[in-house]
Amino acid sequence: MNDKKENKVKRVVIVATAILVLMFMLPVMVSAQSDININEIMYNPSTDQGDDSDMEWIELYNNDT
Repeated sequence: MNDKKENKVKRVVIVATAILVLMFMLPVMVSAQSDININEIMYNPSTDQGDDSDMEWIELYNNDT
């Protein structure tokens, strides 16, 4: 009976530690991802001008130095 209680306490401590680590890492991950923005996407241009294989594009904006 005592082993089950110890295992439950260990699991709670591990899960709580993992949650705290993720909470501290979240601002770093979000700030790293927010520096580059996708401004425009042309994924299916009109074929009025011919083959559209060279007309598809993505515009990226780098908000960092």
